[in-house]
Formats: sequence, structure tokens, C-alpha cells
Amino acid sequence: MSYILEALKKAEAERQRGAVPTLQSQAPPAAQGTAMPRSLTPYVLVALALIVVSLIGLWLWPTPAPSVGQVLTTAPARPAQAARPAQALSPVQAVQTLRADPRPVPSVPPPPRPVPTPLAAPASSPVLALAELPESLRRTLPPLKVGGSMYSDTPAARILIVNSVVYHEGDSLSPGLTLEAIGLRKATLSYQGQRFTLDY
Repeated sequence: MSYILEALKKAEAERQRGAVPTLQSQAPPAAQGTAMPRSLTPYVLVALALIVVSLIGLWLWPTPAPSVGQVLTTAPARPAQAARPAQALSPVQAVQTLRADPRPVPSVPPPPRPVPTPLAAPASSPVLALAELPESLRRTLPPLKVGGSMYSDTPAARILIVNSVVYHEGDSLSPGLTLEAIGLRKATLSYQGQRFTLDY
């Protein structure tokens, strides 16, 4: 059967060679020139497949997350907020705050005892000896018997014993009588505005 078909094809080909070519028997040159050989078709398909796979891989490739330094660098700077003034607490809120705070409250030491300072007499008042005082003042003065004294460069450490009582500078011996200063050999007193010295 195959021999018969081949013979028919050869006869038809010889008949077409001898006949005048028709429009149907001539193939357009443009079509013959653009025909792709069958041997190149698999390579073209493989190249197209590789291009498509590469594009899909690039599209699905994960982008790296920005580092902390980049985030801090690119983050916009926030404007500094104005400091809010501290609100005064009411007495009730202050008591509640103290009750809620378990920390012990430090004890406040008592203030130091003020050192008595000698009363300075007016500058115009002269310092007289006890014997030079007016008779009216000497009669009203209480008896002054010095039992001992101690002098120091620190005024607070000086003492004078009068009538068996220890006094410091600035102390009052009796109403109107004040011990102003204690010296090595004598003390200065003030009585009713008049200053005088007491030797010992």
C-alpha cells in the first residue's frame, strides 16, 4: 500500500513540474522565509520557561527587613513636649500620698540651741567701776560675790560664778542686771542702762 502512495506522489510531482504553475501551487516567499525549523522549537520553549521562572522568583523574593539603626535614623524626630507644671496637691491628696508611701519618714533633728549673745549697751554709755556708780544705783544692786571664773577664746565656754550660781555671757543675774562680758580679771555688767565692771 505504501508503494502505491509513493508512486502516486511522484507522478503528481512530475505532473506539476511540467504544468504551468498556479497561484495555489506557489507558496508565498514571505511565509517560506519566516517558517521556523522544527529542531529549534524545544530550545525556544525552554528559554521562555526560564525567563518566566526568573520573573516569578524575583517577584516572590522576600525583601530584607530594615535594621534597628536604619529605623532610628529614618524615624522622624518628634517635637519636644513642653514640661507640664506640677500641680499642687490638696491636703487630702497629700495625706493619701503619705499613707500610700511605705518608706519611713526621716526624723528631723531639733534645731541647735541658740547661743545667748551679750546685750550691747549704747556706745555712748561709759563703763564705770562698781565704786563709781551713783549712790542710787548701788543701793538697788543685789549683792555680787564672785566665787570663781573661767575664761576661754570661745565666748560660749566662758563662765562666771556669782553668789554660788554659774552664769554665761548674756545671762540675767536679776531683773535689770545682765552679764555682758567675762574677761580674765573682770566682768562687764549692765544695770538699768548703766554699764560697769566687776573685778575679781
